[in-house]
Amino acid sequence: MNQNFDKIRFEKGFVSVILAVVIVLAVGAVGYFAWVKKSKPVAPQSTATPSPSQSPSSTPANLKTTTNKIVPLQKSGIKGTVMLNDKPLAKFTLNITNEIPDFSKQVTTDDHGQFQIELSPGQYVIAPGNGNSQDTEGGPFSVEVKPGIFKEAKLQFSFHAP
Repeated sequence: MNQNFDKIRFEKGFVSVILAVVIVLAVGAVGYFAWVKKSKPVAPQSTATPSPSQSPSSTPANLKTTTNKIVPLQKSGIKGTVMLNDKPLAKFTLNITNEIPDFSKQVTTDDHGQFQIELSPGQYVIAPGNGNSQDTEGGPFSVEVKPGIFKEAKLQFSFHAP
């Protein structure tokens, strides 16, 4: 009888140890998943600075990464007024190019001769676009766009009588 009692006590002790291990594992698993759920994964992002071989129009979606945050960059480009004989020139098309082969954008002035175009930082040349009157003279104009700044440009053309 004493053997049976010792066997029951041994089995009881073994069960207690197993139960304690299971409880510790369960608490650890719950704690782990609670911690993982609170932390947000940070996906790697590329910066918005183009390499010399990359065209400004293929710049990533205007984002840059810092340590743990994704911060929108300030936009950059050119804005200004086109003047003809010192008066604003409405509905005038400008052609914008730079040193990257096959890069060309156009922008048309509004009713007040003003225009704005978003561009990546770099050196650009602005000239009258196709379809404008052949009687205008002026340009081309060279403009440097810096990061986060819209460069102001006042482009003066003159009327050339045929």
